[in-house]
Amino acid sequence: MAKNDSSANGFVGMAAENLGLSQSLYVIVAAVVAAAFLLLNFSTSRLDPREPTAVKSSIPLIGHLIGIIRHQAKYFLLLQ
Repeated sequence: MAKNDSSANGFVGMAAENLGLSQSLYVIVAAVVAAAFLLLNFSTSRLDPREPTAVKSSIPLIGHLIGIIRHQAKYFLLLQ
């Protein structure tokens, strides 16, 4: 029985030591979520309710990368 008590105390001790790491991990995750929310909130444009609905823009990154690889310097002339 003493062996089980010592292993339980060892687990509790280990959990107490790792508590500082987990709290900082929670803070980091909360900061990343808050930063993502703020970035999304500030990157979208505000429209007047009287204006027609706008199509949300997207960045066609993969398509542009393929075009740049395929056409190289002439690609920017093609975009114009």
